[in-house]
Amino acid sequence: MNSFENNSKSNDSFDSMSMLILIMRFKWLILAFVVVITGITAFIAFRMPNMYSSTVNVVPPKSSGSAFESMMGNITSALKDFGLSRLSGKGEGNYSFLVILHSRSVKDSLIKKFDLAKVYDIPESDMTKVRNQFDEYVNITAELEGNFTITVTDKDPQRAADIANNYVEVTNTVSENLFHNESRINREYLEDRLSGINKAVILITDSLQKYSSSKLIFSPLDQAKGISTALSDIKAEIMKQEIMEQMLINRFGENDQSTLQQKSIISELKKKLTSATNEPGFAGNFPVSGATKVGMDFMKLYAEFEAYSKVKAFLMPMLEEAKLNEKRMTQTIFIVDKAMPPEKKSYPKRSLILLGAFSGSIVLGLIFIILLDSLKKLRKKFLTKKAELLNS
Repeated sequence: MNSFENNSKSNDSFDSMSMLILIMRFKWLILAFVVVITGITAFIAFRMPNMYSSTVNVVPPKSSGSAFESMMGNITSALKDFGLSRLSGKGEGNYSFLVILHSRSVKDSLIKKFDLAKVYDIPESDMTKVRNQFDEYVNITAELEGNFTITVTDKDPQRAADIANNYVEVTNTVSENLFHNESRINREYLEDRLSGINKAVILITDSLQKYSSSKLIFSPLDQAKGISTALSDIKAEIMKQEIMEQMLINRFGENDQSTLQQKSIISELKKKLTSATNEPGFAGNFPVSGATKVGMDFMKLYAEFEAYSKVKAFLMPMLEEAKLNEKRMTQTIFIVDKAMPPEKKSYPKRSLILLGAFSGSIVLGLIFIILLDSLKKLRKKFLTKKAELLNS
């Protein structure tokens, strides 16, 4: 009977009344627990510096596109004339704004300008740690509407606003340098290619004049003219595509999907040219290479002249645009809403911290006294059991 009553009391040891009695027994301990934890938390919270966040709202420019991009967009119809179409694939026409915004060049420029290593109290030699700290205080978001927000947090509200606004300025500078470098590479390539074409045109013109004078050929037959026009179109298209291939390599690299697609197109065009030159059907029921030697020699020279002339006309506006872009001042992003020094701090929220510490300390205090009471009961039970064993 006594054993049953002890078990009943043990099972009911944490009912409401027992809990209330336990709290009353250890109320001063709980109070001390709450005061100590809340006091320590308050001490830490009020020693934490106020942090202020400032946001700048920016948008990318609206651009009509360069001559190169327009050419890439309109090339499909020209390829269809030769029975080809551009392969579908995803390509990036412009540098991603987020890549530039998150670049090390932009971060290092801002860190140096505002002496943030000193602000963060980190040795300037440990730039990796400084950059990581800077990243914690900067948040860049690409919004669904197409704009970007740059939020900077700092102890000084004015410095937070200044860093956010300067972020746009530094980003535009880095982007402009990238744009000019790309334009310079394209300009040098186009000038080199145009120089070669001019030399080829001079040689072909001289050859045509000499051949025409010696053979008295001034106007080939309509069929020959049609053949030479078709061949010149194919050759010109191959040269155009090769130029676009090199520019894609300059911009995206050898292994980019757009470059690989371009190589495939050039290969198909060359197959078309080989087929047209060496197989029957293009000029009639005979291969072009087997036609009358004098007429074909003239036709080939004329086709070369036409091809190089068309490519030259194709290159000139692109070269002019590259020269203009190399000197043009560009902006990657524009400010819609300038960052202003915030009037209120972002954090720490001391009232919430203290409330959380107060509530948590009460819970921890209750857990502590329950564990303490349980240990006492367990010790008492152990001693009782030990005494029974000794008496037996």
